[in-house]
Amino acid sequence: MSWKRLTVDDLRTVLAEDEIQKLMNCSLDTELSGRIQQQIDNVADAFRGAFASKGYNMDVRKHYVPEEYVLPILNYARWSCWTTFPMT
Repeated sequence: MSWKRLTVDDLRTVLAEDEIQKLMNCSLDTELSGRIQQQIDNVADAFRGAFASKGYNMDVRKHYVPEEYVLPILNYARWSCWTTFPMT
C-alpha cells in the first residue's frame, strides 16, 4: 500500500472552480495557507487514528495516508476547511 502526505495542491483536485479561486487568494497569505495545510493534516490524522484503532499497518511518517483513501480524506478536508475559515 502506497502512502502520501496531502497538500493544498491535492485539495484543489476536489474543489469547484470558485472554491479554487478562493483557495488561491487564501494561499497568498502565508499564515492562512499554513493553517489550511494544518487543517488538512488534522483530517489526515483523524483518519490515521481510525485506521490504527482497527489494527491496520501504519506508515510511520506523520500525516501520511493510504492512497486508496485520498479522495474521501480530501472531501472531508474540503468541508473542514470551508467551515473552519468563514472568510472563504
